[in-house]
Amino acid sequence: MTHYPNGLVQINKVNLYTYDSTQDHGLVLRHCNTTINNSILYGNNQYHARLINFSGDNTHYLKILNTFVDGKYLHAGLSMSVSNLQVYNSTFINTYSGNSSYGGSVFNLDKVNAIFNNTIVKNAYSINNGGIFYLSNFEKTVTSENLDHFYILLVDHLKLI
Repeated sequence: MTHYPNGLVQINKVNLYTYDSTQDHGLVLRHCNTTINNSILYGNNQYHARLINFSGDNTHYLKILNTFVDGKYLHAGLSMSVSNLQVYNSTFINTYSGNSSYGGSVFNLDKVNAIFNNTIVKNAYSINNGGIFYLSNFEKTVTSENLDHFYILLVDHLKLI
């Protein structure tokens, strides 16, 4: 599934299986507010990619609620840039980030404001940096000069198994 408008995408109670070996990612979402709720996303054994690839322009969000993601040991979870992410009551298992990725087998985040609450991560592996998280372009100190470009990661009840 690829989606590019300035609109709203609701994915609710969907089982997504990635079968196509020519796809770069399972879901590709650009510049739209998206909610994935009560869904199941599965990788396959044919290629090393991300199950979700999301990009916004600091005004768009991705919410993952009550969702189960299984990378089947060949897929990474989420690649995201310049956006807002909220993950609640979700599980990510069997994720893998190979040589074609910078790292972060579950979450590869670039310039993302992220909140995780009641999230379970199990069996996450990355050849490169960040077995679970690969964070880039996060400011360590907030000043008046970088306030517009400040990104934050908030984690509450993240269970690593």
